[in-house]
Amino acid sequence: MTYFGKILAIDGFRVMLCSSLPQNYAASLYHLYQPLLGIEAINLYETLVKEADLMEDLAIEKQTHHTLMSQLNLPLNKIYEARLKLEAVGLLRTYEMESDSSKLFTYEIIPPFAPEQFFQDVMLSELLLRQIGERRFSQLKNHHVKGMDVEKGSEITKPFHEVFETYEPKQTATAQTTETIQREPEMRLNPVDFKTLREALKQRNLPVAKILTETNERIITQLANLYDLETYEIENALLWALTEQHMLDVDQFHAACLDYFKNKQKGSTVKLTFKLDDRKKKQTTAMKHEGSRLERLIEHFETITPRQLLEDLSEGNYAAEQDLKMIGDIMLKQGLPLSVMNVLIHYALLQTDNKLSRPYIEKIASHWSRAKLKTAREAIEFATKQIKASKRPHKQSYSKKQAKKNEVIPDWFFERNIEKKNQEQKAPAKDEKRAEEELEAILKKYENK
Repeated sequence: MTYFGKILAIDGFRVMLCSSLPQNYAASLYHLYQPLLGIEAINLYETLVKEADLMEDLAIEKQTHHTLMSQLNLPLNKIYEARLKLEAVGLLRTYEMESDSSKLFTYEIIPPFAPEQFFQDVMLSELLLRQIGERRFSQLKNHHVKGMDVEKGSEITKPFHEVFETYEPKQTATAQTTETIQREPEMRLNPVDFKTLREALKQRNLPVAKILTETNERIITQLANLYDLETYEIENALLWALTEQHMLDVDQFHAACLDYFKNKQKGSTVKLTFKLDDRKKKQTTAMKHEGSRLERLIEHFETITPRQLLEDLSEGNYAAEQDLKMIGDIMLKQGLPLSVMNVLIHYALLQTDNKLSRPYIEKIASHWSRAKLKTAREAIEFATKQIKASKRPHKQSYSKKQAKKNEVIPDWFFERNIEKKNQEQKAPAKDEKRAEEELEAILKKYENK
């Protein structure tokens, strides 16, 4: 898994809550952030909040990650992934210290945006809209942000320096201290090449300072990351969205960015996806320096779905809906874990010349279920033993009926083994070596895909 070497269950952690959480923070978490991050990330956030209070009350300096695993009833890799999601949207900042034997992580909890701030954030609100749909989005916005769209006129609120005068310039220091303590969620996004954009505006004699304000730069950065736009596309969208008064029309700019996305990503939709999931699919080839070839194969079976497996083995063609339904039915009926089912599918395809035979798969699934196989490693080892057993010389009194009773192998496979046995008598080899060659063939066939 991707978290290997980065965090261990015995590693310690402590929690810092530098500013008090707003009264309505739970509404933001569960209504606005949870659709984007998932329940595991939100549960981790809430657990860390409670853990901060507990550790302070009991004067506990640190806990191990075993505590989180027990409290959340989650494996360490799920906790690590949930942590990354919180970090990505600015709800958590993580710091690491190393000692000789272990690591100590400091988790700084950042209060979430209030609903009003959340809906003012272009990127988060757009992602939420795409995730939950317009109807639910409107319901949440109307509930949490009452009066937000009311016409208010021009703001004439007087700032502090126009109302008061002081001879002791403590205001700046106080403001800095407040900013340090009262942090807001901050997503660290890929930077936009504003230098190029400024030069482009200057060449057209446009007022750069008026267009690229701090607020506009933030919106441009968010939309550029949201729609994965190149600099030239941002420039064109920016020029398109300028009004006659050289002001940036945010709605027009948003629409232009979306048009570029649609033209590039034919048929794709904007949706928040976890990058680590894509990394898992590629780890068999991208992390060859970690573990043996068998370990990489096991890792792949643990992290893909039967659909992905079938598509990989068919050179990227779509998996048939009927095959997927059949696999799902058998998996649920026999109670097999997903990773074990992946091994079973691959094993069955190799043994039946790439044909998915329901009776054959059901026989194997029933046998593997009785063997209580729980992991891809156990399934591969069990399948390897089956291969070895099928290649042992049979006594003359060993009938096909007995073979069917003791092995989950159909008649035609038994006959194939008899033919192989006759051939192998001419050039004998050790059973162990033949089993290794069979497993090597499985590895080669999958890695070549």
